[in-house]
Parts: sequence; structure tokens; C-alpha cells
Amino acid sequence: MKKMILSKSNHMLFLRHLARLWLKKFDKSKLPSMTAEVRDLLTVTEEQVTEAKKVLELAEAGLEHREYLHQQNFNPIPALLKQLKQDIG
Repeated sequence: MKKMILSKSNHMLFLRHLARLWLKKFDKSKLPSMTAEVRDLLTVTEEQVTEAKKVLELAEAGLEHREYLHQQNFNPIPALLKQLKQDIG
């Protein structure tokens, strides 16, 4: 099988949608024309990049916290059941 070398722009095209790269190469008629509106929709703004970085940092912090609790053998279920019993009765 012949290897296909991807340029950076083609790789980014593949990441946006799996079929888009194939369509670009083999059936361009099925791709929408690149109007200014379409280009604006596909353009990532600096604000979106900043928000994505914030979300990633929060997710990483959450994972680190979960890993720490797992290492400490923390199981919140018994404490929650105990609190529920106290609240009910």
C-alpha cells in the first residue's frame, strides 16, 4: 500500500471531518464552495482558543484530583449514604 504524505493543512482538514480530505482528493464536487461565510465559520478565533485552554486546564485539574482520591482509596458512597440516613430519619 502506498503511503500518503499529508501536509499540515490537509491534516487539519482531516481533523475537522474524516471524509473531507477524501472528498477533496477524489470528489471535489461534493464539497461546499468556500465562501466568506463558510470561511468565517471554519476560522477559530483567539477567544475560542483561550476558552478551550481554560476548559483543558480545568479537566486536567479534575483528573488529577480524581487520581489523588483514587490513590487514597476514597469512596464517597458510604459517607453519602450515612448523610442521607441522617437527613431522612
